[in-house]
Formats: sequence, structure tokens, C-alpha cells
Amino acid sequence: SRKALAIHERLGDRRGAALSWNNLGWIAGYRGDYRAAKQSFEKSHALRRSSGDRRGEGFALACLAWAEQWHGDSKRAHKLLDEASRILLPTADPLLLGWTLAVRALTLLDEGRLDETCEIVEKGYREWKRGTNLSGEAWVLTVRGRVELLRGRPGEAVDKLEEAAAIWREVGSRWGVAFALGELARALARRGRLEEAKRALAESLEIRRSIGDRRGLAQALDTAAELASGSGDSAALLAAADALRERIGAPLSEPEWRLRANAGLSASETSSLTLEEALDAAVRIASHR
Repeated sequence: SRKALAIHERLGDRRGAALSWNNLGWIAGYRGDYRAAKQSFEKSHALRRSSGDRRGEGFALACLAWAEQWHGDSKRAHKLLDEASRILLPTADPLLLGWTLAVRALTLLDEGRLDETCEIVEKGYREWKRGTNLSGEAWVLTVRGRVELLRGRPGEAVDKLEEAAAIWREVGSRWGVAFALGELARALARRGRLEEAKRALAESLEIRRSIGDRRGLAQALDTAAELASGSGDSAALLAAADALRERIGAPLSEPEWRLRANAGLSASETSSLTLEEALDAAVRIASHR
């Protein structure tokens, strides 16, 4: 993307440069570098706006909202999504509208507003189906699975998350596979299917370490702590997860806090483990049979 950006900028191709900045934003976001993601999406938005690309402008705003949502600023995310929707609604583009609704659902979910999340998810699902977009369907199923988990229905969560993981694999999104498997590990554990939970956690951890998904790694440490409940490692793993979240500026969301509370878990005040030590401990927990 950096090479493509340089070529587009040398040619004076603002739309091509905007696309490159957008791709760089995605890469940074998936790695948990939300500051870099925001800067990239802001540059993409400015270029699209100056070139009169209204669809691209709306899409860039929704992407910027995605970065703000992961960064924990839901108020800013909602404002950006309102602006994106105003621009994109007249286009009736199912893919762009579906993506905007997906980000809205994730933002509502992070606020713990489950009923509103479900309402938006259904609207997004209809748009994705209209546009026959498999990635969109995987997003919807992943969010649905997390909602079921938060509502104390791990069996229903397992069904949706297994389907989501299968679709993410089909479209070749390693980030998506890791996201779905991370949620699936916790749902399986709460169904008493511990061996399957460990396998899901192990694969999710491996992918997240390899692609540098730092927020995902924090969530994986939470799941490992739940699987290690009663062993004495849980509090230290949660403290390491919180330290990582603080480092990347992605605070513990309301659902993540609720999942901890439901499992009777709490972090120690300070972590006795470095991040690498915590991740190695999580791998050992996931590989213990």
C-alpha cells in the first residue's frame, strides 16, 4: 500500500491515493494502532472530499468511525456514522450502507446496548444480503454471537460464531477468523466444551500474534483467564490484558467488563507478567489437554 500510495501521489491521482490511505488505515486498525488508523482514514476522507467522490467520502467517514469505536470513543463514532449515513443513504448502495450499519452495531455493542445492536444488525444483514457480500454476513453473525453470549445463551452463540468463522475462512480474512474464534472459545467454555474451547483459543491466539492484532490479543488474554479460572493465573492475565489496552488506547468495553463479572473474574491491581509472558501463559493454557 505504501508503494501504491507513492505511485498515485506521483501521478496526482487523488482517488487512487485515497484508496491507498484507506488500505493503510485498515492495516493499522487491525494491528491495534488506532492513532495511525485514524490519521490514514482522515487523509483518505480529505482526498475523497476534495475530488468530489461522495461515495468514497461516506465510506471513509464510516471507516474513521470504526477506528474511533475500537479506540473507545463511541460518541465520536456515532457522530461520524450519522454524517456517513447522510451521505450514503441517497446512493442506496447495499455494501456501503451495510458497512455503516455494521460499525454502528459494533459501537452500540461496545456500549452494552444489546437491543439496539440487534435492531441495527438486522438492518445491516438485509443490506449485506441485497449486495450478496459474504464478509458482511460474517460480521453480522459474529456480532449476533457476541450478543447471545452476553445474554447468557452460549449454545446459541456457538452456532452463530461457528458459522461466522467458516465464512471468514471462505473469504480469506485471518483477522475475521481470529475475531470469531476468540468469541467462540468463550462460548464453548461456558457450554462445558473445554477441549474445543482451547483449540479455538489456540488458533485465535496464533493468528492474532502473527498479524499483530493487539486489541484482539487483549481479548484472548481475557478468554485464557476464564479458561484458567481457579488456577491462580487469571488475575495476572487480566492485569496484563488491561495494561495492553491502556498501552494502545482501547479501554475495556462494557460487554468485556460484563463477561468478566459473569465469570467471577477480576484483575490484580498490577500485572506481574510482561505481555510476552502473559501470551506464553495463554498459549500453555490453550494447549493443555
